[in-house]
Amino acid sequence: MITPPQARVVCAVTDCGGTGVLDGRCPGHLTEDRLTDWLATLAPGADLDLRECRLSAEVFPRIRAAVRDEDGVPRIGQFQFQGGTVTGRADLSGVRFSGKVFLGRATFDAFADFAGARFGADVHAPFLTAPGGIDLGGTEVGGTLYLDDGTFGYLSLANGRYHGPVRLRGAEIEGGLGFYGATVYANADLSAMRITERLDLGGVEFRGALFLQDTSVTDGRLNLFRCRVTGPAVLDGLRVAEDVHLDGAVFKAGARFVGADFGGEFYGVARLGTTADFTRAAFRAPAGLSLCAPEVLFKGARFEEKSTVALRYATVDLTDAVFLQPVAVTARSAPFEGEAADESAFAALDPAVRIRSLRGVDAAMLSLAHTDLSECRFAGSFHLDQVHLEGRWTLASSPPGLRRTRRQVLAEERMWRAWPGRSARARAGWGEPAQNPEDTPGLATLTTVYRQLRKAREDAKDEPGAADLYYGEMEMRRHSHTRARAERWLLDAYWLLSGYGLRASRALGWLALAMVTTIVLLMGFGLPDGTPRQEIRRVGSGSGTIAVLDRPSPRLTKPFADRFTGERFDKALSVTLNSVVFRTSGQDLTTAGGYVEMVSRFTEPVLVGLAALAIRGRLKRGS
Repeated sequence: MITPPQARVVCAVTDCGGTGVLDGRCPGHLTEDRLTDWLATLAPGADLDLRECRLSAEVFPRIRAAVRDEDGVPRIGQFQFQGGTVTGRADLSGVRFSGKVFLGRATFDAFADFAGARFGADVHAPFLTAPGGIDLGGTEVGGTLYLDDGTFGYLSLANGRYHGPVRLRGAEIEGGLGFYGATVYANADLSAMRITERLDLGGVEFRGALFLQDTSVTDGRLNLFRCRVTGPAVLDGLRVAEDVHLDGAVFKAGARFVGADFGGEFYGVARLGTTADFTRAAFRAPAGLSLCAPEVLFKGARFEEKSTVALRYATVDLTDAVFLQPVAVTARSAPFEGEAADESAFAALDPAVRIRSLRGVDAAMLSLAHTDLSECRFAGSFHLDQVHLEGRWTLASSPPGLRRTRRQVLAEERMWRAWPGRSARARAGWGEPAQNPEDTPGLATLTTVYRQLRKAREDAKDEPGAADLYYGEMEMRRHSHTRARAERWLLDAYWLLSGYGLRASRALGWLALAMVTTIVLLMGFGLPDGTPRQEIRRVGSGSGTIAVLDRPSPRLTKPFADRFTGERFDKALSVTLNSVVFRTSGQDLTTAGGYVEMVSRFTEPVLVGLAALAIRGRLKRGS
């Protein structure tokens, strides 16, 4: 609580309004002798009530001398200077103020020097004006430092110790704000400031929260080098015309840059205990962010130049982000170096980088390196066929099952398969459905997403990496009821026989089954009892007699149990192997055996081709 100012005697000089301290006059209107007499009444620790007084700078050294203690330290109790004016340089450096200090609406028309001062209680100075600047460097304030709506040529709070809240809301600083090396033990509210030049928070330790909402640095940079914030850091709406230096910054309770606008480069290594929120932030120059944080949000963020975001431990949300130039999001494998490299707080976490969402993103300018895409939402993004997936990237895995092929799947396919509208058997193993059914994309959307991602991998000459994406695309087509029934039947057969030409084991299994079936059918019904002998018979008489070569049709008369012998197996195997390579064996066959061979010569080469296609897809490497 700010103590209300005490009642006072107004200076007798017309239109003055200052506080009368002697003879009903303020110090500015006392004669030299009477001013000396008044100063003689002061003692170390005396209260000074100089409200609305107009003083020259020469009076302050004399006041300092009058209130010095035996150690030579100037001491003042409560100091009231609301609405006062000082012409010239006001020197109050090193003064010890044991009471509250009131400087509201005061004006220091040149320079106000409070360097090294000690304030035992609150400093209440709203609407303070100091066009020549004010130096509070190295000060210690035991209570609140209240400088809201002030106007300063520049302001130094460097290397100070502030035990209460620091408030600079709405202040206008023509030069810069130097806060470097200071310690603030409570919250610091620096919101809605207008700073022309540099805002220097380098090396500052904020043990409470930091608020910089809607502050503008119109012609300078923001220095957060080695800045440490224990409470939340809220920098929503921040505007910085030039560079932001973040190297070594630590935000233990996270940092918000929602709607911030950075005109210069944004760079440095920072560590955040919770979320780094850059929702709707604009990076108008190259950004080189290196962040160690459990969550990083770039929802609706805008990158206008080439940028790199290196991360550790992070889950990243890129929903609706805009990339006008190439932007790379990469997982850093080794710890960062420098002041923010201490990762002990993340010891229980996985250092991998997980992408949560690419919805609404035009991915043509996006590169993702060494990222986990197992929970990523792709539906609603654009130009996925041009996304660059570098290094090791992973999708979710399908659950194990007798009728399921282990493969990489999109998180959205898992959501669709877990949809409550499907049967319990079909949903088994696919996890929990989406909380909002509208978040589950349809089969047409999933088909398109799989197709575009497959094309991206094929364009990158990664045929093996594209295989599972092609499988997913075909699965979505097969399950779609908008397809013609004949097409779905063909897709069912393609899936059943070879896993869409991607599962060699399945095709080889069917090939083995087809060959065994062919051999059994040939032994049981296709091979005759023996090779029919050719006979020559004469037709006609006399000179019209001709010789005809007659070959009886192969016949099978053996009892069924006698047809399965080693000799007949060898013949059936020979016929089957020749069918596999699309050749005729020349073996005599019954009518049924001929039909069996014809079917075998069609189906078995097809299965061999499907198996070869699957093996090629798994082994092919980009040239």
